[in-house]
Amino acid sequence: MSCKLLALVAFCLIFLNVRAADHNLRQCADTSLAKSLICEDDIRISGKFLHQITEIVDCPKYGVQSNKISCIIVTNQLGENGGEVTITDGGINYYNVEIALKSQVSKGLNYHVEVYTDP
Repeated sequence: MSCKLLALVAFCLIFLNVRAADHNLRQCADTSLAKSLICEDDIRISGKFLHQITEIVDCPKYGVQSNKISCIIVTNQLGENGGEVTITDGGINYYNVEIALKSQVSKGLNYHVEVYTDP
């Protein structure tokens, strides 16, 4: 019985560590390609009781980018209370990126977003 309990606890700890990693996004295989910062944004939105907040970040915000994106770094500032980060359009080797930030229920958003190109 104690072996099953120990296995369950180990599984839960591994699952929680994987979930915590989902709060951040780092797509930057080669940091030497992160030469030109084209977008930088701090997203801070207070939580609402029993609601999830979704915020879309576009880069570039306006116009057309002439160089392909080489690095995308989205850093959660809320620790375990962070939400989910998803690239919904574009991304690495594209000229644009759309990033969706989604909070946990009743929690806010606090993310730092950086997007780089290699001119």
